[in-house]
Amino acid sequence: SEGSRFLMTSVAFEVETEAAENALKEHDIQLRDLVVSHLESRTMKMLTQPFARDSLKVQLAAAVAAIIGPRARVSVYLPQFVIQ
Repeated sequence: SEGSRFLMTSVAFEVETEAAENALKEHDIQLRDLVVSHLESRTMKMLTQPFARDSLKVQLAAAVAAIIGPRARVSVYLPQFVIQ
């Protein structure tokens, strides 16, 4: 959007086991970079499409599971998702 718009979001991950939670903590920097990379790869038009948030959550869950363990069940929440 050439700097005329911005996205402010927060992301929360929920996992089922203590081991998965510890893995999230151990890979904090990688996970932050992963989220930013996924968001940067989308245009504002893509982010404002219907169901864009749902698609983003599914893709982030798969990417996080790949980092913390393929058997990890990850739920992704976007409690704050503001585009201006």
